[in-house]
Amino acid sequence: MNDRRKPILYIIAGEDSGDRLGGALMSALIQKTGGNIEFTGIGGTKMTAQGLDSLFPIEDLAVMGLTEVVSRLPKLLQRIEITVKDVVKKNPSALITIDAPDFNFRVAKKLKDSEIPLIHYVAPTVWAWRPGRAYKVAQFLDHLLTILPFEAPYFKKYGLDTTYVGHPVLQNDAETGDPLRLRNQLNIDLNRPILTVLPGSRTVECSHMLPIFADVVHMLKNHIDNFDVIIPVVSSVKEQVIKNVADWKVQTHILDSDQSKFDAFAATRLALATSGTVALELAISGTPAVIGYRVAPITAFLAKHLVATKYVNLVNILLEREAVPEFVLEQCRAELILNACLSIWNSNYLQSQQKEAYQHALKKFELTKNDLEFRAADTVLSVIKEKNSRDKT
Repeated sequence: MNDRRKPILYIIAGEDSGDRLGGALMSALIQKTGGNIEFTGIGGTKMTAQGLDSLFPIEDLAVMGLTEVVSRLPKLLQRIEITVKDVVKKNPSALITIDAPDFNFRVAKKLKDSEIPLIHYVAPTVWAWRPGRAYKVAQFLDHLLTILPFEAPYFKKYGLDTTYVGHPVLQNDAETGDPLRLRNQLNIDLNRPILTVLPGSRTVECSHMLPIFADVVHMLKNHIDNFDVIIPVVSSVKEQVIKNVADWKVQTHILDSDQSKFDAFAATRLALATSGTVALELAISGTPAVIGYRVAPITAFLAKHLVATKYVNLVNILLEREAVPEFVLEQCRAELILNACLSIWNSNYLQSQQKEAYQHALKKFELTKNDLEFRAADTVLSVIKEKNSRDKT
């Protein structure tokens, strides 16, 4: 363990969402320590903006699902070895891994016998599938930071110190969208309805979901006159989405900023979304939605046998009922999604019922939206302090 006075934290994020969490955590740690802290590791633009010099591009780590992991396994294994050697060389005050378990847990396991405190941020979804992972991660992690209010008991029962810090979506101001600003920006008439399509934030998600959503949009044209489609995207999939929607026979707008996304949520009559964090953003904004989720065939086969939860949408999981229509795996078919979309599109009652359900789900988060990153930073500094105290005895 370092005996230097200025702590050095090694932080690893494996995708855009983790990079945002890492950047916010780094900012909070800088404020908490008065800048008396150093960072190294792997991250994206948010983390590098806080002073991180990334070991290699974050894009090298972004994988999802069994088949995607298998196809990129040789490169992942190479990156794991490089990362482990770099961590040992840097001998940080703590290693903080953020989400991306396929990469991060392999790194952490190789370091479990070191004296470096191992902290993981964002719990694996053991409540959804493969609950046995809770015991396994408890064998090599020192502390876990969770973002959902019901996760801690799954890990504490195996002796893993766990702290609930709150979900980052609660802080992203999804409720601040301005529908008039969006319509003025895109020159959309006030009386023209809008459908927002959210195909996902990862390449593989978009590959699975865009063809299905395209079919839904084109079938909707047979039932609804004159609507515009808005597709908010993250930078990593923007070109892929532009290419895939070029032949859509409906007026389509692609937006790439968070604020324009929230403006779209405020202006839209209905959102058609891939299951993920965006479901919570839609809940916060009060936007009625239909959720779809499709994965590669091998992953789907395993999921049907290993999934431990009835729902994939977090709102439905929190409420333990299908408040938001969701179509998963073999049920994720355009004709089924279409029927749900039409029902909600044409019913003010169903729209209001969904909005009411959103409010019930959001109340279950308990913590306020403020200071999430400071709760996480306090926990990290406490773990380091505790380790330093043990080293002195």
